[in-house]
Amino acid sequence: IHAIFKLSRPVNCLLAAISVIIGAICSDLLILENYFFEINKSSSAKLLIKALLSVMLINAAGNAINDWRDKSIDLINRPDRPLPAGQLRSSTAILFATITATTGLLLSYSLTLVHFFITIIVVALLLIYSLWLKNSIFYGNLLVGLVSSATFPFGALVLGGMKRAWIPASFSLLFHIGREIIKDVEDIEGDQKQGLRTLPIVYGVTTAKAITFTIFSLLAIFTLLPFFVGIYGSIYLAIVVIYNGVIIFVFFLFIRKQIKISEGQLGKILKIAMILGLTAIAFGEFERTF
Repeated sequence: IHAIFKLSRPVNCLLAAISVIIGAICSDLLILENYFFEINKSSSAKLLIKALLSVMLINAAGNAINDWRDKSIDLINRPDRPLPAGQLRSSTAILFATITATTGLLLSYSLTLVHFFITIIVVALLLIYSLWLKNSIFYGNLLVGLVSSATFPFGALVLGGMKRAWIPASFSLLFHIGREIIKDVEDIEGDQKQGLRTLPIVYGVTTAKAITFTIFSLLAIFTLLPFFVGIYGSIYLAIVVIYNGVIIFVFFLFIRKQIKISEGQLGKILKIAMILGLTAIAFGEFERTF
């Protein structure tokens, strides 16, 4: 059970669920607040809970199928994961991914046809990524960014409209593309032995770092825009400045090669940045509403 729990990457699943809530907040914070106060009476609150569970299950399925696909690579890059460590069989990972993906699809179907359609696309993209696009120069990185950013409109649409959910979705897209390129650089050893053609392998580490710098620079600029155009207030700005400081720190460590993502430390710092970004949006919405 512990190995299956680890296979699902619970922290990633939790962050995905929080992203759904942030999306819902961006749609209508006051309505969301009323839903939680009357959670047993509100059918909309139950729909939001279904959305959270659906996203978490799809996320777990994607992580499982990705680890199954990467088993031979992870023997080099991440030998402590359940499959390369021999804690689980490949067939168990596939069964787990099938069950969680199916359940997630059924939950999304119980929401709206739009949610069901989004979930089908996400599941298809996760399969395409794991089976084919991992061996790509940039398309796989872009696909991961798109899938990760989809959680925000998914949550917003529970309350009926996108509204400002495009803001965290845009930030998430850039953040995850940059994060995926960093992971490609750190995974070069295992990827090369498997004959993969990722961005740093084909064009070199220096080019990959330059592209990552460009993406994170754009992200930093875009995160400041909601304040300067009057969408969010000063609390949002303060948290976003800290968020960008963490991103800069991560990139500094990445350039200096002081911490490897395979050791878990760089990934943990990036998760802290993700939490800060989500917090900034939440406070921005509270400032805007109250």
